[in-house]
Amino acid sequence: MLFKTRSINQVLIYSEKSSNRLRYIVNTLFTRIIGLEPSITNNEEEFKHSKLAKINYSNKIIDDCLNIVPHSVLFDYGIKDYLVEVHPNDAYFKCFFKNNSGDIPFDVFGASFWLLSRYEEYLPFKANKYNVFDHRSSLAWQNDFLDKPLVNMWCEGFSKALKQKFPSIKFKPNYFRSITTIDIDNVYKFKHKGFVRSLAGVASDIRYGNFKQLKQRIKTMLFGSTDEFDCYEYLVEINKKTRPMLSIFSVGRLWHE
Repeated sequence: MLFKTRSINQVLIYSEKSSNRLRYIVNTLFTRIIGLEPSITNNEEEFKHSKLAKINYSNKIIDDCLNIVPHSVLFDYGIKDYLVEVHPNDAYFKCFFKNNSGDIPFDVFGASFWLLSRYEEYLPFKANKYNVFDHRSSLAWQNDFLDKPLVNMWCEGFSKALKQKFPSIKFKPNYFRSITTIDIDNVYKFKHKGFVRSLAGVASDIRYGNFKQLKQRIKTMLFGSTDEFDCYEYLVEINKKTRPMLSIFSVGRLWHE
């Protein structure tokens, strides 16, 4: 749906094609991070005549709007192993899916989708000892931005470019809250296992020569040492200090303990 009247917090995006991926990332970036109300159109003439802030997401260059040249990731089907080359950039720190003809030096929509969807985890990967994706295999680790909120940094630079093109645009303020989530697979390592399971654990430690664990097991079971997994008082105290809005304890196999 196109807006016929000018609004200072709405943005119109032109794309020759539509896809669920495009709609997802547009809604995520604009509604949840940047603070604008986005709308997508495939009608070029309506786009050109609109009085809204406008973004052209196509291989064409259109006047009086912000031009972004798209990578194919938002319009392809299935999972493809794209060549992803990370480049340093003054305004966007680091970026990929680079282009040289748009107002933004890379496909910020496609690259954001690639990161937020954890696209690389759908590709074949070498698992770590827990049989899950190893962070050392990630693009972020290999290019030194694992500790950076890169998509948010992109949105900040992109917002500045949009504001420069459309000075009257106003971004709705975003409010954030801290949410603590704790995923617990095993509540305790040694405590409350019952006699049979504890005895089996002792036998297993002896059989496989794991005497360090055997020593810790006995100290915990017989002499009241703190269980290795018992860090709950610490977590509660940290939770109180950070004052999150919501605290969730997710217990995976509590009923087996």
